[in-house]
Amino acid sequence: MKALVVRQPGRMETVELPMPDVGPYEALVRIDLCVVCNSTDQMIVDGTLPFDFIRYPLVLGHETVGTVVDVGSKVTSFRIGDRVTRSGYKAHADAGVFAAWGGFAEYGIAEDVPALKRDGGKHGFATPKVIPESLSDREAALLISLSELHGFASQLELKGKTVLVLGTGIAGLGIAWFAKRFGAAKVVVAGRREERLALALASGADEVVDTRKPENLPDLRADVIVEASGSEDVFLHTFRLLAPSGHIAVYGVAEDAYRIPLSKGPRQFSLRHYDTNEAGSMDEVCRMMVEGEFPVDLWITHEWPFEDIDEAFRQVRSGAVVKGIVRMNEPKEELIE
Repeated sequence: MKALVVRQPGRMETVELPMPDVGPYEALVRIDLCVVCNSTDQMIVDGTLPFDFIRYPLVLGHETVGTVVDVGSKVTSFRIGDRVTRSGYKAHADAGVFAAWGGFAEYGIAEDVPALKRDGGKHGFATPKVIPESLSDREAALLISLSELHGFASQLELKGKTVLVLGTGIAGLGIAWFAKRFGAAKVVVAGRREERLALALASGADEVVDTRKPENLPDLRADVIVEASGSEDVFLHTFRLLAPSGHIAVYGVAEDAYRIPLSKGPRQFSLRHYDTNEAGSMDEVCRMMVEGEFPVDLWITHEWPFEDIDEAFRQVRSGAVVKGIVRMNEPKEELIE
């Protein structure tokens, strides 16, 4: 079976690997698609993700949709034919590879976490979930990202607040969407790409701010600033818009430390980096997706077959992609041209 391996920072290649071994609490999954995570995947490829467990060479990818083709003897949460999230190729000693979740592979493993917990076993970081049958592959492809963003936004006090979201990737767009959903009085999105700012308005933002033109920043006092840009430059230009006693909520992981220009903002403010609680939000996000609440076609902008994986990462790095799907096996739906 084929998989995408990052041999060392800066060097990716498609290789043949052995089929995964299936344990008693595991399901074998044919991975139908894996979404490129514009931030985490690129940082792993570049060698800049600051997590100790990252070891090379590794199989990349974590936002998967796959179909269960076999189950271990202790599995109770999955059945053959179920579509599931969060499957991936595991570290394989004989093949000499580790895994950063291992989603860019033709086959992977989904752990039955509830069964492991029931029997007192240890389990990994991810909690695979069964995908509702009514969801298309494209809708299912967004479940992991949106569950993380829902888990983040649901921890913030947003009702009646003015919220400034920094960043126009899927994180910024999704958090802005959830902020409106959770009752924010006004949501403003700040970024540096004109086409993405237009997309933010189409996704429900009330206003947008082009941080390439700091002299034109609005007369705004944000109760909450959400940092989802990964850019110190965007943060430096907008910190002065924070209201007195305002709150800065940090999403995700930045490659470098940020400076805070204390003389430009309020004398009193709070700052916190939040966990995302993807597993705790998945059921609610699935319900919302089934009811057609998300602007899926605005946010999934690209699809590629697996043989075009190098081109996929080139386009992601160029900034052209909001969310992009890589088809690992035969597609059920027509690819976007």
